[in-house]
Amino acid sequence: MNRICIAVASATALFFSLVPSAQGQELKTGYFLDYNIYGSSINPALQPERTRFFLGAAVGDIGLRANSSVGVSSLFFPFDGELVTGLNENISAATFLGGLPSMTKLNADLSENILGFGFRGQTDGVFTTVKLNVKSSNGVTVPKSVFECLKEEGESDLYNMSGISFFSRNYAELAVSQSRKISDLITVGVSLKGLMGLADAHLDVDRMSIDNRGDDTVVEGAGSIRASVPYVQFHEDEYGNIDLDDVISDDEFHFKPAGFGLAADLGVVVTPFEGLSVSAGLTDLGFIAWKRNMSGTMGSNTFESSDEVADDIMELFHFKYEQSGGSYLSMLNAQANIGVRYRLPFAQSLSVGALYSTRIGSTVARYNDFRAGVTFTPGRMFSIAGSAGISSCGFSTGAAMNLKLGPVNIFTGIDGIFTQMTAQYLPVNPISTVAKFGLSMVIGSKKGE
Repeated sequence: MNRICIAVASATALFFSLVPSAQGQELKTGYFLDYNIYGSSINPALQPERTRFFLGAAVGDIGLRANSSVGVSSLFFPFDGELVTGLNENISAATFLGGLPSMTKLNADLSENILGFGFRGQTDGVFTTVKLNVKSSNGVTVPKSVFECLKEEGESDLYNMSGISFFSRNYAELAVSQSRKISDLITVGVSLKGLMGLADAHLDVDRMSIDNRGDDTVVEGAGSIRASVPYVQFHEDEYGNIDLDDVISDDEFHFKPAGFGLAADLGVVVTPFEGLSVSAGLTDLGFIAWKRNMSGTMGSNTFESSDEVADDIMELFHFKYEQSGGSYLSMLNAQANIGVRYRLPFAQSLSVGALYSTRIGSTVARYNDFRAGVTFTPGRMFSIAGSAGISSCGFSTGAAMNLKLGPVNIFTGIDGIFTQMTAQYLPVNPISTVAKFGLSMVIGSKKGE
């Protein structure tokens, strides 16, 4: 029976490797930071203070998000002076399985600013930003029952493996933003984005079970797959299934867009009186129309076999080839940010604030984050911020820094600071972490702007 579980795990891993990783969640602590030249990513109405012009290329703004429902402590255990996996025979099933959630979820997002620049117009209170970004969002979900089957070597009567899923979305973004102060009280902002798809793939196993209650093992499954990967050719086998053993990559690289889309960001900042600002922004309101080059459905047939069950399971993962043309639409993962900041009148270098964010989209569950922050800015060269809050992933802390050395501006920060790490610097507990770094040139800073 362990052959069955190995086959499921192997087939799952196969799909997870189909599409190369190239939208990363924004750094929440960055909202509290002074002189943040990329604050428009959270709210397009936000303008960088004392900045006439900035330029960033390649390393202007790099963001990475990692989200895991399990930590190293749930997968590796100390035994006889070394770390072994939970599948080791010396680790009991209760110890290993007791620390796993019903669904193990792993997500990794990347955002890189290829080129970005911003400038203050001759009209007072107008700041324009242009950014060329590449974004990638990737995720995998594995039910606990897959680990149960592997650990127990398939000895239980029934395993429900429904819910296996994978997605990878990769695209380029050209964004033009403008923030305009329409009065002493209100500043508004809008960002228009042209999107070009690079690669997209989704796999969903809606139903999958292994039933050992009869004389034979019965395996049943149903699911779907779709992809837009212009550099890969998919073929059918003699039974009309997508032949994953015959996936051909182009011999010569020719750039081929996988789709096109549009998006917009909207924002407003209200300053009731000096020192207090209240802001609200909506980001990533848009879609991408992908050019389909493969889609299929998992067979809903039932296989019965006592000797070749593993092969039958692999047959379940052979999707019936449906079509290679046409297109499909996917919405971006939109986000709303509502924040408030107040600069203390008795200590101008200190400010406090709060930020609430919520995200919902086609590839993520509803996500909420509320955090409070404090900022220390002793001068124009340096600003540091810290935050603490609660989110859908639990309690987290964050820190961010902006350092200006002449015309060079260095920005870095992290949300979800690791509190415990292994000797190999791996997180012991589940994580939800966003890290950012940026190196830009800032020219023509002017006091009062």
